[in-house]
Amino acid sequence: GIAFLSLGTIMSYLTEQYRISGETLGLLSAILPAGILIGSLIFGPLVDKYGYKALLIISSVLLVAAFELIAYTNSFGLVLFAYFLIGLGGGSLNGGTNALVSVITAEGKGSNLSFLGVFFGIGAMGMPGLLCLLSKAMSVSNIIASVGFFILIPTVYFLVIKFPNPTQQKGTKFSENLILIKEKYPFVITRDLNKAKKWLKEKARGSERYGIIVSSQAQRLKPHAIDV
Repeated sequence: GIAFLSLGTIMSYLTEQYRISGETLGLLSAILPAGILIGSLIFGPLVDKYGYKALLIISSVLLVAAFELIAYTNSFGLVLFAYFLIGLGGGSLNGGTNALVSVITAEGKGSNLSFLGVFFGIGAMGMPGLLCLLSKAMSVSNIIASVGFFILIPTVYFLVIKFPNPTQQKGTKFSENLILIKEKYPFVITRDLNKAKKWLKEKARGSERYGIIVSSQAQRLKPHAIDV
């Protein structure tokens, strides 16, 4: 929450800092959801292969790096990159934490997910509140940097707690994938017509009808008096 909503809050700072136009602000607004979309798409496969711990730590580090870039860089190109990182890390965090709550909750998933959403709201109110309270004592860039360092706290927490194991703890070989496909969609490759007939009879279920379909206009089957 604090990651996403803070970007709207600091728009005026960026406008003043880089003297950017409305079109450029539109570009910033487009880059953020692009990162969110990618993060939302990739978090599932990453969680399955590497687990929640790796995903949440990496996503948090991306947010830290992005906020520090916005606070200290003089390059508007790096600001654009930082916005993308915030979308990527934030989208992954949002999807990963919701999925994690669903995995570790046996009962009352809906209420627990709603409770998680409460913290999103708290974070969303945090950045505007910080800017309002601290703007007279600190510069905007220092406040942004402080928010980035604050995200290190949950990052350290993710390092020390336990998470469910990855569902795909080792990669599958091509041969293993092929076996899985054959179990669900049986097939055989042969040049022996008698073997093909025997295989079809073995795979037929009950009174199921079966036959042979071939390409090349069945030229090779016609000498056997088989019409397709």
